[in-house]
Amino acid sequence: MKAALALALLGAFGLMLQSTAALWIPARCLPDLGLWVVVGLAVCVRSPMLGVCLAALLGYLTDLLSGTLLGQHALLCLAAYGVARVLSSSFNLRGALSLALFALLLSGAHAVALHGLVAFFARQWVASSGSLEDLAVHALANAVAAPFVISLVSGVAAWLGDDDSGRPVRLEPRTLPL
Repeated sequence: MKAALALALLGAFGLMLQSTAALWIPARCLPDLGLWVVVGLAVCVRSPMLGVCLAALLGYLTDLLSGTLLGQHALLCLAAYGVARVLSSSFNLRGALSLALFALLLSGAHAVALHGLVAFFARQWVASSGSLEDLAVHALANAVAAPFVISLVSGVAAWLGDDDSGRPVRLEPRTLPL
């Protein structure tokens, strides 16, 4: 219970920090702190039910703070949680370089999915000539910030005793065909 409350407050604080920083810094230069807390939950937290509930909560809080369609960020946060949970069981997503690469790829997929949801539900496509440049800058900001945010989530989860750092890694020997 302590871990769930602390991680929820950490995610809410990250969203408020991002919203406040958006007053002075262009949005394309800010990382998605809430999204990386969700990915940190997928990589570090032991209980999948806790991770799903916190991912949905952080996505819904993002919807409330951004003023967009309710549920679209919640859906995307749940999808990001699922992808990160599946990939973290197969690949090592604890290293800074692997997290940065994953952040770059997930940022692009998140932006495309967000624009697709807006186009589907609001029947408008918001694209400009500088949107690819904005996406590249935003993806780089996410790639820089993701390892730090995920290590913070991992530290909080370890401090409260709900980390998944002891998850066994499957090492299966290869068999050679004869």
